[in-house]
Amino acid sequence: MPDVYPKVDALDGHDLVGTRHLVAPLESAALYNGPPSEGAELKPTSANGTRVSWEFDEPMRGGVWVQCAYGHNALRLSRPLPMAPTICVAKYGKELAPQPRHIDFSCR
Repeated sequence: MPDVYPKVDALDGHDLVGTRHLVAPLESAALYNGPPSEGAELKPTSANGTRVSWEFDEPMRGGVWVQCAYGHNALRLSRPLPMAPTICVAKYGKELAPQPRHIDFSCR
């Protein structure tokens, strides 16, 4: 029986962690100082219900990376942000809590 979802082998500009097929939507987003494989996850400056934010006084030495998790962490995509942000905000959709499937993510 053929797979309903094609297997993802590589995505340009992303580090791919996980080998199972993508069968669930986006669940979470996190920021890291450098590649997530180095384990330096950044603690949010504030978390208020469906809004999480990170503020930066100075550029991160390893650069800021964003990682999005899908399907109970079956697939995690990460990439460096193209600029040194001063603030990043993730807004999770209320209607799908506690496991949100819609996240508005922005940095400036």
